[in-house]
Amino acid sequence: MLHHSTTTASVVITGSTLAWTAGAWVQARLNQEWEGRRLIFVGVCLLAAGIAGMIISLHSGVPVTEALVAWSVAGFGMGLAYAPTSLMMLRETAAPQRGRASASLTLSDVLGTALGTGLGGAAVAAASQRGWSLSTGVTVALCIAGAGALLTLAVTRRLPLEHGERVVARTSLPGA
Repeated sequence: MLHHSTTTASVVITGSTLAWTAGAWVQARLNQEWEGRRLIFVGVCLLAAGIAGMIISLHSGVPVTEALVAWSVAGFGMGLAYAPTSLMMLRETAAPQRGRASASLTLSDVLGTALGTGLGGAAVAAASQRGWSLSTGVTVALCIAGAGALLTLAVTRRLPLEHGERVVARTSLPGA
């Protein structure tokens, strides 16, 4: 995938954008039948598969169509996973708290984007400085993102969900 034209890179990016739109459309059709957490799980799995495909596409000799397919799979996953977070937040929050919860979700979205971009860029820069391949740098960035996702699951599992006037604690594992 290295050393291709701007046009080729634009086609890959446009493919992922169209796939994201398709994923959002599918999510909107499935949200009555599939629970939001399921859509998010499938979307994140597709996103991880797409990123793994991009790592493979960074090796020389891999056709550019690999990058187009990989980034399109990742885009479709984002389309599936992105919107249900807002819908779930609105459903789980009492009406008087929705503004605060919406602001918190927006803050976490922006903060997550900034941290992801910063840490991912730092991982790629560190790999480059050490003479490692770009695919190694992106793999390190993916590992950092995976660790962050696992940490998020561990932390949010213990947080209460507000529902109306009462607080419903999430179930935890025995002994946790």
